[in-house]
Amino acid sequence: MPADYQKIREENIARYGWDTAVLDLLGHLYSDRTHFIFELIQNAEDAGATRIDFDVHDDRLEVRHDGRPFTEADVRGICGVASSGKDLTSIGKFGIGFKAVYAYTTSPRVYSGDEAFRIENYVRPHAIDPLGNDDTLFVFPLDNPADAAEIRAAIRALDPDAFLFLKNIKHQNRRWRVFQRAVGAHHVEIAFRAEPAIAACARSPLYVYLPTQKETFLGFLVQGPYRTTPARDNVGEQDPDNQALVRETASLLRDALRVLRDEALLTVDALAALPIDPARFPRGSFFRPLFDAARDALATEELIPVAGGGYAKAAALRLASDPELRELFGAGFVPGPLAPGLYDYLRDEVGIAEVSAAELAGDVTAEFLAEQSDEWLVRFYRYILRDLDTWRSRPVIRLEDGSHVLPSAAYLPAPRSYPEPGSPRPGSPRPGFPERASGFPTVRRAIAANPSARALLDALGLTTPDVVDEVLRLVLPRKELDDADLALIMRAIEEAPPARRRLLDEALQRTAFLAGENAASGEERLLCPGELYFRSQELEVYFGGNPDVWFAADRYGPWRRQLREMGVRENVRVRARRPDLSGHVLLADEFARHERGLDGFDPDAWIDGLEFALGHASHARSEYVWNAVLAPNHRLIAGIVEKSVRDAFVDATRESTGSAISEAARREAWLPAPDGSFRRPAELSLADLPATFAQDENLARTLGMAQPTVAQAARQLGIPASVLWGLSAHPDLVATIEYELKMRAHNRDT
Repeated sequence: MPADYQKIREENIARYGWDTAVLDLLGHLYSDRTHFIFELIQNAEDAGATRIDFDVHDDRLEVRHDGRPFTEADVRGICGVASSGKDLTSIGKFGIGFKAVYAYTTSPRVYSGDEAFRIENYVRPHAIDPLGNDDTLFVFPLDNPADAAEIRAAIRALDPDAFLFLKNIKHQNRRWRVFQRAVGAHHVEIAFRAEPAIAACARSPLYVYLPTQKETFLGFLVQGPYRTTPARDNVGEQDPDNQALVRETASLLRDALRVLRDEALLTVDALAALPIDPARFPRGSFFRPLFDAARDALATEELIPVAGGGYAKAAALRLASDPELRELFGAGFVPGPLAPGLYDYLRDEVGIAEVSAAELAGDVTAEFLAEQSDEWLVRFYRYILRDLDTWRSRPVIRLEDGSHVLPSAAYLPAPRSYPEPGSPRPGSPRPGFPERASGFPTVRRAIAANPSARALLDALGLTTPDVVDEVLRLVLPRKELDDADLALIMRAIEEAPPARRRLLDEALQRTAFLAGENAASGEERLLCPGELYFRSQELEVYFGGNPDVWFAADRYGPWRRQLREMGVRENVRVRARRPDLSGHVLLADEFARHERGLDGFDPDAWIDGLEFALGHASHARSEYVWNAVLAPNHRLIAGIVEKSVRDAFVDATRESTGSAISEAARREAWLPAPDGSFRRPAELSLADLPATFAQDENLARTLGMAQPTVAQAARQLGIPASVLWGLSAHPDLVATIEYELKMRAHNRDT
């Protein structure tokens, strides 16, 4: 039996009055006039409809659905303004929402079950003839025939995804992976786009069963029984019920991530569908709980994809912005490529460590490389070619035996000879290649033959071994060398180009490979070239018996020139700093402290074997020391040191001083006296020395030797010549002695 339309009409006139002009605003409630289509879909869903059809004619719109027929309560609702009968599960039970149709019509008609009526002035139902239809039919006569095109276009543009969360109206949702969570008698839901892989949505409006105008920026769809504004363009963010729904949805999101992982759908593209932009979800914002839930889940659970398969926690993973680095060292890395913003999110919000090639270099051990194939290593070489300095100190070179060494320790394999008549057998080294080449650590031939790998090997400076390499790698490391080894060393010295020669010289000078014989005991020992002297009659006189001196073995005679170039000495070594261009020796150059030895004097100078020679004097040794050691170096015995607080030596002070050479030469009794004994220099004059001693007055004066008259007076008076020389430098002492002598003579006479 139909409702009493007259009674309802009279009640509404009493409620809203005869003038309903104010209700005209209801037809313009939405910015999009065609939004009423969604209101009709909502009404059909609430009525339990499984289908809804729109039929646009030039003068009217007809909408049919197979839901529950109208009741009197529905008539009152559709003819009213308030929505008092609506609860959280009813998404469009007439009321204000239905009034959106008045943007196009002023007299909608309804045919449903026993009900058949038209509505005038928004709230006044009038009976009309029924059509005898089994379903519910809405007829909307168009006030403006031009509106038909607009409505028709809106229906054609209707996104099937709008029906995604409807429970009754049939729809296809194969493109979506939907999750739901019970909240009391209701549900919150999440839907990820799956085509078939999970991907971010271009738009993600909040759904209250149907899409609202509230954009979430989540990358997936969220649905729940939220309280919305009448126009459904926003939700109350401060509403406690709405906030509770967001928190429940955040818990659902965490559960959904676990399921997606278990279904192998949680890829890096799926991660890009999560709320990853912190600027969109500041603290305290409405959807911040979803941001926090996703971040915390990824940080603490094994949810992040790993290159090569599987999932891991953030702490067990690494990020690399370089795709080649990520490809090479896939294990433990987040796979790529990563969507814009996802890389920063995983690094800054989730806390995955970012590594560069330089930071990863420490992990590239010989053990790690041994597990990789030759093909992988070639790709690795192609990659590290752009940053050689990072990898020079890592054992990245694979040798023929499969081991790995530093680039500086490896060589290119020997070039192959082609089998020709009379040539060496195929595969043997070409002429000129070291005969002992098999002892070299050479790069695996299959790798060296690859152009990409060869580019790296050349850039690192790897070469095939030459005679210098044979000496450095195969000869010098042995403890004892035979004549063939020595001959090879000498050949290397002769044949090496300048750069290789410098390298060879440095190695020879620091390697103990030459046999030396001790000047005192005759013991033999392997020593560096710079620790040896050539044996000569003069040096045997000077160094004889000295346990700190070693002579090169006599068998090295044929290579004397080469040994001299290595550092074996022919003359006594003098240790002194070189004078600068002004002829002075710089001793100190610090703030407010500047010192120099004038005219080549170095107070720290010393001469090898001098102290032993002076302490073990013989006529021949003393003569050699005087003539060949001290006379040529008399400027190093004593001199003047100039000091100043200014670097230009302005207002400098000067001090006469002697070196350690002077101290030793003055202290020891090493000069032969006429009586055959050995005396200190101060006890003799130059004239007292044998005729074979050079008459070097500068040396005699430097050593403090007596002048002839002083020496004679010293002998006659029995007073040391040094005392007489000292008195001559201090006239006041002479006056004191004269006065003392007069007083003693006077006392004796009296």
